[in-house]
Amino acid sequence: MQTMTYEWGSGLARKSAADHVAGLVLRILNDRGIHLDSDLRARIERCQDLEMLDAWAVRASTVDQAEDLF
Repeated sequence: MQTMTYEWGSGLARKSAADHVAGLVLRILNDRGIHLDSDLRARIERCQDLEMLDAWAVRASTVDQAEDLF
């Protein structure tokens, strides 16, 4: 039996994954009581780079202020 590896099949799938991780970053910051102004929130929401979003998700659990995320 042959195993298959899949790359992101569509831009829609990639956008959906990025939107999900961006939401996770926002939730972590919110749950930790870290305030985001509208510009920082928009920066996170607009990001479509999954590697960057993943790094932000990790950092979101330790930063003391939103600006330290970047």
